[in-house]
Amino acid sequence: MKISEVFVRRPVTTTMFMLIIVVLGAVCLMQLKQELMPKMTFPNLMIISDYPGVAPAEIEKSLTRPLEATVRSVTGIKRVKASSYEGIAVINAEFNWGVNLDDATNQVRDRIERIKKFLPDGASTPMIMKQDMSTMPVAFIAITGNRDMGLLQKLVDDTIIPKFERLDGVSQVLSLGGRTREIQINADKTKLISYGISINQIVYKIAAENINVSAGSVKESGEKQFLVRGLGEFKNIEQIENLIVGVKGGVPIYLKNVAEVKDTLSEETSLGRVNGVPSISVLVQKQTDANTVEVAKRLRKLIPKMKEELPADIKFTFALDTSEMITDSINSLVISARDGALLAGILILLFLAEFWPTVIILIAIPVSLFVAFIAMYMNGSTFNFMSMGGLVIALGRLVDDSVVVMENIYRHRQMGKDAVTAAIDGTSEVGIAVLSSTIVTVVVLLPLVFAQGIVVQLFKDFGLTVFFSLLGSLIVAFTIVPMLASKLFKKDLKEKEERFQKMVKPSNILESSGKYFYNVGRKLYAFQEWMKGVYSNLLTRALNKKIWIVGIAILCLVATVFFFKVVPTEYMKGFVSGKYQLIYMLPKGSSFDATQKLEIRVEQAFKERVPDMDVMMANGGVSKLSSMTAAMSGGAGLHRGTMFLNLKKGKARVTTDAKLYEVVDQIQKENKGAKIILGGAGSQLFGSGKPVEVKVYGTDIAMLKKIGDDLANRLKEIKGLKGVTSSMEEGLPEFTIKYNNEKLARYGMSVSQINAEMKTAIDGIVPSYFREAGEEVEIRIRLKEKDRKSINEILDIPVNSPAGFSFPLKDVVDVSYTESPAQIDREDAKRIVTVGGDISERILSDIVIDVKKELKELKLPEGYFYQLSGQEQDKQESFSMLIIALFVAILLVYMILASLYESLIHPFTILLSVPFAFIGSMVALYITKTALGVTVFIGFIMLVGIVATNAIVLIDFIIKRTKEETDRKKAIIDAATTRLRPILITALATLFALLPLALGIQEGMEMQIPLGIAVVGGLFSSTLLTLFLIPVVFDIIENVKEKFHKRNNKVV
Repeated sequence: MKISEVFVRRPVTTTMFMLIIVVLGAVCLMQLKQELMPKMTFPNLMIISDYPGVAPAEIEKSLTRPLEATVRSVTGIKRVKASSYEGIAVINAEFNWGVNLDDATNQVRDRIERIKKFLPDGASTPMIMKQDMSTMPVAFIAITGNRDMGLLQKLVDDTIIPKFERLDGVSQVLSLGGRTREIQINADKTKLISYGISINQIVYKIAAENINVSAGSVKESGEKQFLVRGLGEFKNIEQIENLIVGVKGGVPIYLKNVAEVKDTLSEETSLGRVNGVPSISVLVQKQTDANTVEVAKRLRKLIPKMKEELPADIKFTFALDTSEMITDSINSLVISARDGALLAGILILLFLAEFWPTVIILIAIPVSLFVAFIAMYMNGSTFNFMSMGGLVIALGRLVDDSVVVMENIYRHRQMGKDAVTAAIDGTSEVGIAVLSSTIVTVVVLLPLVFAQGIVVQLFKDFGLTVFFSLLGSLIVAFTIVPMLASKLFKKDLKEKEERFQKMVKPSNILESSGKYFYNVGRKLYAFQEWMKGVYSNLLTRALNKKIWIVGIAILCLVATVFFFKVVPTEYMKGFVSGKYQLIYMLPKGSSFDATQKLEIRVEQAFKERVPDMDVMMANGGVSKLSSMTAAMSGGAGLHRGTMFLNLKKGKARVTTDAKLYEVVDQIQKENKGAKIILGGAGSQLFGSGKPVEVKVYGTDIAMLKKIGDDLANRLKEIKGLKGVTSSMEEGLPEFTIKYNNEKLARYGMSVSQINAEMKTAIDGIVPSYFREAGEEVEIRIRLKEKDRKSINEILDIPVNSPAGFSFPLKDVVDVSYTESPAQIDREDAKRIVTVGGDISERILSDIVIDVKKELKELKLPEGYFYQLSGQEQDKQESFSMLIIALFVAILLVYMILASLYESLIHPFTILLSVPFAFIGSMVALYITKTALGVTVFIGFIMLVGIVATNAIVLIDFIIKRTKEETDRKKAIIDAATTRLRPILITALATLFALLPLALGIQEGMEMQIPLGIAVVGGLFSSTLLTLFLIPVVFDIIENVKEKFHKRNNKVV
């Protein structure tokens, strides 16, 4: 018994089977987690270590190089990049795909542990981080209030953050901006000199006196045991002021005699602002396995409740909500899927000109999707941007199996068979063709699922979702569709017409409207018959003039090569529209006050010139995330900051990307010496840096800086290349200290002691904490601000010698001014300078052509060389991998077809339609001015399966007819004419289903639009060529086979 027959003859069982799928699918759909992107762990580790106050050159020597050498020895390492900034070392270790990152992390941790004792004492323990999509922040929230920033910070730290942290799914909450309470001991240089007290003498006293100690226990009267505790901790500010820090002439010197003690706020080194109002920024991160959308919902639900308990002036503003990006993107794709399904349904109705066949096919679509949801849930997939994109792409293909089966059942019904027999015979007749086409469409995705690389990781969910959807389509086509057809096709055409006439008699309105639609259906059916006749005549001519058809096909292939040359290329479209990240900076060494003023000017400019600006959130200066900022954006410091810009959504948005770049250029011109760099939020998420980057390798820092400056000036002249910067274009102003070792030896002092005196005087030091009401407050000791305004002031501070006398710092040091590199980058143990920029208005490939022209004119010293990197390098690597995947997909399809048809020739005939899909894709890309990128290549791979489907259906029938009919040409025409309708229905249904995606009507679909355009264009061209080229080639091959057999027979 055939599979379909079992389900046709057991309609109740089949109905229950369908309901089980629907119920389970609905449950699984509700359980699927929603994320922005698929689960991806890049084979990268980032190692970060802080060494506050140390210049990049010293960071490179004492911290970066040891860490770099250690990481390079780890198994499976591919590339090691290292950057040295002021006070920060960042090592980025890239491993080969397939390496177990947990094992690699353990190896790195163990090896760093071995060398830790050789690292500088002041350096922090290196922090090791994985680059995982699941660690993306859920939200960035700005908190404002009409109160002192210190009080606002305390409210955030004590009340708001703890409540956020208690939310289910939240792993970490960090605050940026604001100032914390601090006990400041500001020493007066003149008084220190007068009393002969050194600043570090105060440090030692505070550390030694502010302490509670346990002295053990004693027995009293031999019976009771008493603990002995010494209580020395400060209870109040007066106690600190009255601390004796020295004695002069037998008279005690109190701290208040030489320093000012203040209970105040820490020095302002970072500032958060939202829409021009000072704010505290809060970053919320989720746990790895938590649902982003659910965590964000809990967060938004909690905030109104918190407002009821908080002061009325406290306000919350979301500058970033990842769940919004997720829901907006997915909703856009859902709308596209809905519109596509509706268009496909209308098309099917028009072609079949019957109500019930259309209903059956439209039932098949959601049931197939429910099968996909069950499989996705069991696989542990998430409902993300890529998996939803896979569902949308699969939607057009979902109807194919059901349409082919349904149309063939309907044809058998018209032949006079009863409904049950027609359902069984119609399904079994096309069973092999449907199975073949589905296997072929699925097998092309295997290279994507099992290959390696960032693009593969990104599109793995896409491929799996398409696979699950098509699996559902196949199950439904062989089970539910035949059963429904056997029940709904009970009446023949004459009975149906008589029944219809009776049904519409009671009402003139119903009769007239009913007759109208009925007549429309008849006319459409007549039109299809006429179309079959036209096609039959054209195909007859084509078979009689095969050379012309083959010639046209060859011309199309030549045209494809031409379009491949003229269509520009790019890496990958961004997936978030209307959201931007801006970096603003002043020359290195600029004060935080200057950075604040620049921040305000930039905000004001955007407010005045961008009418649809919704949210501007800025964070300038040094914060808790400075190390991370340096690692991710190439630097951190008091001279720079980051701003998130959110434009209004939908029709309310009027500012284009180009216009925003114009505004940035204007701001840049108005603020001489400043640099303003704009990029899309998430635009570099899957790239290795900026869209265009050139790395120059060498040894000498001065020479690399010179080359970098020269190259940056050249690239700035290229149209469409914005925000061009060199990693070494700015120097870091610094005073270098040289020690008089002879004097130090005579004074009984060491270099480290002198360094300690200077660090305390300039930056300050925290030797202890003041504890009050459960709060732990830092005690910071440093010179008064007036005494550290210049290097000369600092050189006058007194230093106490162990020999019992004091001397000024300038007595043992010599100071000189210099400019050192602000950033030193290394890659695979070689120094590099990186010059890069963002793109605007022009396509990446066009800009790269201009960049290569400039590079040809760049003269480098011996031993120096350059490499084009950034997203251009990512593009080339991805294209190479995807081209291989494309050829593997074609080979797999050939092997599958050869196995199914037990022929080496017929699969070749079927695959002839594939190259002709590319001409349509390239023409569509050219007309729409869309670049050839990674997503287009994915579309090409999909086309191999989709296009082969129509060819399979056609060839399958041609083979069957040629076995039944002696006149091969007549058999070919008869088979092709018979399959014309299902081929057109499946091709056009797929095309119409993808049309909303290709048109890009909804926002947030930028990444998927090129894929939709490529598939729609390819499907259009391949369908036209398939209808004529496949029969012609089949006839040519059969003629050749006949001649070959005749020749062999003669020889025999």
